[in-house]
Amino acid sequence: MNPLYKSRVALLRAGRAFRRAGIRGIYRAIRYGAPGVVFDLYHNVDTDAVSTRYTWPEEYKDGWDYFPATLADLKRVLRRLRGIRPENFVFFDVGSGKGRTLLVASRLPFKQIIGIEISPELHASGVANLSKFRSGKRKRLNIVTYCADATSFPFPPDNTVFFLNNPFKAPVMERFLAHLRASLLEHPREVYIFYLKPVYHEMVASTGWLEPVETSNQLVVYRYLESEIFGSAKAQAHAAESGT
Repeated sequence: MNPLYKSRVALLRAGRAFRRAGIRGIYRAIRYGAPGVVFDLYHNVDTDAVSTRYTWPEEYKDGWDYFPATLADLKRVLRRLRGIRPENFVFFDVGSGKGRTLLVASRLPFKQIIGIEISPELHASGVANLSKFRSGKRKRLNIVTYCADATSFPFPPDNTVFFLNNPFKAPVMERFLAHLRASLLEHPREVYIFYLKPVYHEMVASTGWLEPVETSNQLVVYRYLESEIFGSAKAQAHAAESGT
């Protein structure tokens, strides 16, 4: 596509979005979106949501609209991640979109950085951004992304930090948690979940095997409780053997 035409299309879409948003929406877009625009220009990438077209698989048609985490939110996450020795963990972005969180996470020395995205178009944009990214602060080059379903994808057996920017609604969240629990039963390990915009905090906290260690309106950090998940599994196995 001609770059000039592409820019005009992006401006027209942005104008329509601003008209729908109203004065308050425009203010919020400038306040929270401007740093993302600067980030994209500085690093030669496109992680913004304004000019993005994408599709979901049929079973995800009622999912949230794509909107990347703000730079302010990601800086808050990075400050907390520095306290858990990232060199001992894999960073796993659930719903990695166009890759902004993966790029920011590369400032820390994780063992590996993985992104998973269900939308083919968003995934393709993320792959392109990874190839174009410029940063003198980048610590790790081993970033990989997959176009796949987080409710069935084989999670790495390493100690893992999962990052969720409110990626899906309740039915999919339930399937994701069940899949993660099965993975932890098969490969016990240290796991944290950083849940941004925690709409389903109560659902996650009620699992009994994920303990909130830090809670706010914008971010909840959970830690996996191995004793709880294995205690539950042993109790279920004992009940099955005894026929109760």
